[in-house]
Amino acid sequence: MAHKGLPGLWRDLEVLEVPWCIRLCRWGRLRGIRILLERVSRLGNGSIWFLAGASLWLSAGPDSLVVLARMALAGAICWGVYRQLKRFTVRRRPLDLDQRLGGRIPPLDQYSFPSGHTMHAVCQTLILCDSWPQAAWILGPFTLLTMVARVALGLHFPSDVFAGALLGALVASCVIP
Repeated sequence: MAHKGLPGLWRDLEVLEVPWCIRLCRWGRLRGIRILLERVSRLGNGSIWFLAGASLWLSAGPDSLVVLARMALAGAICWGVYRQLKRFTVRRRPLDLDQRLGGRIPPLDQYSFPSGHTMHAVCQTLILCDSWPQAAWILGPFTLLTMVARVALGLHFPSDVFAGALLGALVASCVIP
């Protein structure tokens, strides 16, 4: 693939990724699946991580403070990283390219790369499961559903989600001793 700079790279990737996005969006329009994915996506706006932190506090009390501090630090780092990357990379969202990819959930910001929802989901899941392994059976599937939802709802390309997952894992590895 010949491309010129980042805009050319995005165009080349879009040629490969839009067909996958269309397939997932078709699947994501089935009523029951759509409702599930929309709810997962909304929980991924942040409330799930506050609920997880509160659950950890209720089960472990003051012993959870270190983990909660790691979650807060990692959340702030993820937010800063994805905001700066979005400003720098300026990748359009799938729903801006093809009307078949439009969903019912409006994006929280303008650009697509990387997926902040995925970055936070992977990061917070790894941090929580490192010290609270029993949470994996809830947070693992939630994180995977978040990744699928972001593409199926037309909000991200698969490469945005993949990059968000890698960045989330990187941030988690920096705050987990």
